[in-house]
Amino acid sequence: STTDILTFSRDYPVHSCAIIYQQSGDGDLLYWTDGYNRPRYMNVGTITALTGVTEDMINAAKNAPLEPPTCSYADDANVNVNNLRKKLFRFSYRWIYENNEKSTFSPISKMAFDDSGNNLNTNNDPTKNNNIEVVLTAGGSDSTAIEIVAQSNVDDTWSDFFSVDTLDLDQYNITPGGTYTYAFYNNGAYP
Repeated sequence: STTDILTFSRDYPVHSCAIIYQQSGDGDLLYWTDGYNRPRYMNVGTITALTGVTEDMINAAKNAPLEPPTCSYADDANVNVNNLRKKLFRFSYRWIYENNEKSTFSPISKMAFDDSGNNLNTNNDPTKNNNIEVVLTAGGSDSTAIEIVAQSNVDDTWSDFFSVDTLDLDQYNITPGGTYTYAFYNNGAYP
């Protein structure tokens, strides 16, 4: 790092330290706290390979999304099935970091509403309002993926959250801090 990200102080010596041994090749994790800074950690096997290490990267409690995802119904003329009819959904997401660490979840989104009402042309056309566009924001440069979860509402009762998808930032070409629009069709078996 080009700056002092450890911010050690002679007045607050490190009083607790632990090493978590991992499988060969994963790098062992060194955790410490000094009562002055937030609890910290680093992967002793990979820290030297990183460039531009920031204080956020070594904080044990990872940054989390502070804004809920936004949601709106959309049409997809290429999909002739609508699995969203007569159901309500809301979403949340979290960031996944190196070493498979995960942040806490974002606030829960507002429900997306199908604004077609009783329009028979829309209600009878399965290509109309057949997906919900969920707009997510990626984490910082040390995040690697975004995990999306959702709830459905049946008879005025919200289900438990279920896992919708995990988006690898490199695979989906999502830039750190950038936004991504995920199309949810409710067409999977969600754990």
